[in-house]
Amino acid sequence: MNRSRLLMVLIRIRMLILMVLPALVLAACGGGTSPSEPQQAPMDATGYFSRGNDYAQKKDYDRAIADFSQAIALNPGYIEAHNNRGLAYAMQGEYDRAIADFDQAIALKDDYLFAYHNRGLAYAAQGAYDRAIADYDQAILLDSTSAGVYNHRGLAYYEQGDNDRAIADLNKAIALDPRNAMAYHNRGLVYAHKGRYDQAIADYTEAITLSPDTAPPYYNRGEAYVQAGEKEQALADFRRFLELSDDADWRQKARAQLQSLEQTAP
Repeated sequence: MNRSRLLMVLIRIRMLILMVLPALVLAACGGGTSPSEPQQAPMDATGYFSRGNDYAQKKDYDRAIADFSQAIALNPGYIEAHNNRGLAYAMQGEYDRAIADFDQAIALKDDYLFAYHNRGLAYAAQGAYDRAIADYDQAILLDSTSAGVYNHRGLAYYEQGDNDRAIADLNKAIALDPRNAMAYHNRGLVYAHKGRYDQAIADYTEAITLSPDTAPPYYNRGEAYVQAGEKEQALADFRRFLELSDDADWRQKARAQLQSLEQTAP
């Protein structure tokens, strides 16, 4: 199960990517341009913020950070700019800077849900799961209907080895959002860690049904099939993973799995 736990690094990065768009869309509702047409020569903090959002959606994080920084220079109390610059820093792996921006957003507005959630993600990316859970707890106090927060808190509990709490949170995430592919995938990881491979396979399969072009569920379902003695299904999943994934390290692991299975196949 250690390999599945290691794959959570990949999943966690994907979560951070997915967190950017909802936060940016919400923050940009007051005005903005199409992501395909970045503003030219902003005249005020709102203009820099809007263009920064456009750059962030294009994954041009250096320019996004520069524009959010300019917005903050012009308006130091710009809560959304601190939050979104923190997200851009997180996307670059600069978690300390991201956390500092989320801290500032919370200092400016102590009930700012997104900053607690995003700071929790940054702490989790650093392996600081107690701090991450504390932030997710606060986010849930502010909004108990957010499937994403329950999903991420469940993942943090899993990383701490608290499988029962992890499953409870992931069950809640799925109840709130039955089409949350990530929650099914993460619950599958917990079931696999507990040796409940049939349930793990069922959850990975649901995750794949909801998001068929996402690579990690195929790898983890392949591992579960190996544990369940279903070699043909495992072979198919590792091959599909190789078709979808561009992560060199995990592609190498998948090839090793295939080679081992092919050598032992009748």
